Amino acid sequence: MEIIKLDGLILKSFPFSETSRIIHLLTSEGRSAAMAKGANRPKSKFAGRLEPIYRVQAILQRKESRNMDMLTEIEILDPYKNLVKDFEKIVYANAIIETAGSLFYEGQDIGQEYEEITTILHELNDAKSSYINYLFFFLHTLIKYSGFNLALQRCQSCEKEKISGPVKLDMQSGDYTCSVCLAEKGGKANMHNDRLLALRMISEKIHPVLNFNRQAEEKILNFYLSYIRTHWQSDFKIKSLELLNSKR
Repeated sequence: MEIIKLDGLILKSFPFSETSRIIHLLTSEGRSAAMAKGANRPKSKFAGRLEPIYRVQAILQRKESRNMDMLTEIEILDPYKNLVKDFEKIVYANAIIETAGSLFYEGQDIGQEYEEITTILHELNDAKSSYINYLFFFLHTLIKYSGFNLALQRCQSCEKEKISGPVKLDMQSGDYTCSVCLAEKGGKANMHNDRLLALRMISEKIHPVLNFNRQAEEKILNFYLSYIRTHWQSDFKIKSLELLNSKR
């Protein structure tokens, strides 16, 4: 028997039987699942501690004869209390959790990504406005650590940073070609320069400047989702955001 201590975010928790629950965690080693025996009982030691998004320290018991770890102890490290007080905040937090749960797998080394995710959730918890920016920060971070990073700082042809017109962004390489180089080579732009500047600011987490209208938010979000679909899975979408759309 092996005893394992994990720092993790609860991705989801659901009933397994009348008395027990299964929890899915995101840790620095990817996804992990565990059985919480007796968690549904009124006086369970797990009561109130298995909520999605909570950052916890979990102690698991592992046996080769079992196909799932057993949760023996759990301590809440950060409940992100302010998230549940604001509908828009909790939707974006759930979108982050849903995406992480979809794209990471068990046994994957995601130490850097995990620390970034918990930091972004902490910042979202304390934020006063522009909550969608934290989803953008997360998606950009995900892309950065995936090996498919966006090269947003200079044109791949002339290597100049300044942009004055629409650009062409290659969805495979993540590089862009400026309008001057496009005119010389006869290429066709697919992104407005204002959106490229917005992506630059997101990559640098420039909070004061990031105040987009709804149309700009939708275009930026659609770009990130399209980029992720290109490099991971073609049908990827964030279902959590449908709740927000239904309220608008």
